Amino acid sequence: MLITLSAKSLARFLEPNGDLTIQKLPAFVHDRFDIKGLTVQTCYLKGQSPEGLDRLRDAADKAGCPWLAMVEQNAHNLSIEDETVTAGTIDRMERVLRAAGRLGCSSVAMSITDPGVTPDPELTEEILLDNIRKILTIAEQLELNLLISPSPGITQTPEGLTGLIRRVGGFRIGSFPDFEAASATDDPGAYLRALVPYAAAVTVATTEFGAKGKHKAFDLPVCLEAVKAVGFDGNLSIEFRGEADPVAGIQATHDAVLAAMETAA
Repeated sequence: MLITLSAKSLARFLEPNGDLTIQKLPAFVHDRFDIKGLTVQTCYLKGQSPEGLDRLRDAADKAGCPWLAMVEQNAHNLSIEDETVTAGTIDRMERVLRAAGRLGCSSVAMSITDPGVTPDPELTEEILLDNIRKILTIAEQLELNLLISPSPGITQTPEGLTGLIRRVGGFRIGSFPDFEAASATDDPGAYLRALVPYAAAVTVATTEFGAKGKHKAFDLPVCLEAVKAVGFDGNLSIEFRGEADPVAGIQATHDAVLAAMETAA
């Protein structure tokens, strides 16, 4: 497994008046945490020109901490019959995918909104699958993986998400599991064991840690053990979401992941 860091972990430092810039993030992450890869959300790349993306890629490569995955933060409704609306969504995702390719990423994650109850569920699913395949075709042309994040609706359960992936078909579509989403289920371990085999990247989402380094909100070792149990060998992306000092939170999460990997050895 490759341990990486989500840029969102350091959101407060990346704000307009923060102490860190997206350009300086790779060197900071590499030097402070000895982490050698990054996941970036689309909000941090707003306004970047193609040349700007090239400079970001070069700076990350020079720091030894490349951009490996991109997350489209806007959830998209791909079940709408209105082709004008869906064409806009596909155009947006093509721009995201091309930016990811330019940045040097290997995967792009997106979320699908719940279409809700529709008059013709079979038609709704047919439209959904067709639009995902259109986006996937672009990803394949760019040699990128398209990952679907769990979200309310059809992708909320492992059965729903993995079923959707199988119905779409193809080698470059997968899941993007999230520890916090797993913790909201009755059996986080089972949830992750079902989704991780379909994943190219997994978000190790954490919140607050106690004085002795134990994660408070849910059993972090159980989640890490589930990832190990299925032989995952991809991108394990740390994303600290707590209110405490993010540097301390990232370090605590990193320590927990390293401890889990050492136990496996």
